[in-house]
Amino acid sequence: MDPIVFEKVKRALKGDDLESFNKGRSKLEQESYLEALTFFEKIITGNPNLAELKYIAGICYCYDVNHYPKALNYICQAKDRADEIDGYTFNLAYALEKNDSTKAALAKYTGLLDVEEKKTSKSEILISEINYRINRCKKIIEYKNKQNFVKIS
Repeated sequence: MDPIVFEKVKRALKGDDLESFNKGRSKLEQESYLEALTFFEKIITGNPNLAELKYIAGICYCYDVNHYPKALNYICQAKDRADEIDGYTFNLAYALEKNDSTKAALAKYTGLLDVEEKKTSKSEILISEINYRINRCKKIIEYKNKQNFVKIS
C-alpha cells in the first residue's frame, strides 16, 4: 500500500477519527481487511469527500464477497488522483476482476504490465502477480465463452 496515501489521510484527520484510522491501518497491515473496514467506514461517514480514504476502504472491500460493487465504487472515486497513487491501476483492475468485469480488468492489467516492463528498476514480484492475473482473466473469459453441453433430466 502506498504510504503517501496513508499520510494524506492522516493529515486530513484529527482526534477520534485519526485514532480510528490508525487502528484500521494496523488491521489492514495485518491483512484483516474486514476488521479494518469497520474503522474506515466510521470515518468515511463523517468525511465523505476524503477520496484517499475511500480508496483504502475500496481495497478492503475487494476482500468482502458481499460488497464487490462498493469496492469498485470507492476505488473509482480516487481516479482523479490515480497518477499520484502508487498501485492504483492494479487495485482498480483487481476490483474490476472481482466485479466480473473481466475484459476491462484484463485491459488494465495488460496496460500495467507494459508500463512495468518498461521501467528500469522492475519489480519482478509485481510483474509475476500481473502475469498471474492476466492469465486468470484470460481463462475466465475463455470458460465463459464455452458452451455447456450438459443435459439435466
